Amino acid sequence: FCKTWMNPSATDENKLESLREATVYHSSGIKDALTGKGIERHLFALKCIADKNKIATPDFFSSKAYGKLNHTILSTSNCGNPSLRLFGFGPVVQDGFGIGYIIRDDGLQYSISSKHRQTERFAHTLKQTLIDMGKLLQPSSSLKVECSITGKPEMNKATSEYLEAY
Repeated sequence: FCKTWMNPSATDENKLESLREATVYHSSGIKDALTGKGIERHLFALKCIADKNKIATPDFFSSKAYGKLNHTILSTSNCGNPSLRLFGFGPVVQDGFGIGYIIRDDGLQYSISSKHRQTERFAHTLKQTLIDMGKLLQPSSSLKVECSITGKPEMNKATSEYLEAY
């Protein structure tokens, strides 16, 4: 999906088909996880049980592969309560992003947190991607995009001009 979406020669039809395929694949993974078939959660549970009961764990649990499997750079959480005005979710690793989001009848509200210096750049890229996806998925007359940034640090003039260009 990402390669197709970023390919300047990809047609809108290519992008939509790629989005559909990615959505089906992702949904399948979620269903597997919800029914106990997510391998990483199974391994995590086994490690927790072993640690709790002071049982030695196999070397795999201290391997580089297991470390990578459990180093979640992009961690998201959906709050299904539409009565909340704001919702945040922090990163689960030092070099990660946390995205808390609420799906509303008229759109999507999200909050991004990170210890990265490029969080604002990531937020801008996500916003623009969602706008572009929205243009392909619904008539432009019903598209509504708003952005408000709260609690952001002061920006120097060059950064401000860069962001205004987008």
